[in-house]
Amino acid sequence: MKSTIKAWAIKTDDPENDNYIGIYWFMGETVLWQEGCRIALWTTKKNARACLPDVRRGYPEATIKRVTVTVEDV
Repeated sequence: MKSTIKAWAIKTDDPENDNYIGIYWFMGETVLWQEGCRIALWTTKKNARACLPDVRRGYPEATIKRVTVTVEDV
């Protein structure tokens, strides 16, 4: 089985640490059910945009990106 969703994520766009913002940015420690996906994902661009100012305090070049997440049985 294969399941694909589209979501919004915040990318740091930092030359030294060019990664997506993780869930720990907003929530602190992760719980067990969050270990599989540590990237913070939003269902709407509006919600991601609401979090962007907080991220830009640490990463001024951060941008919102449309992403696809696929989960497949192996």
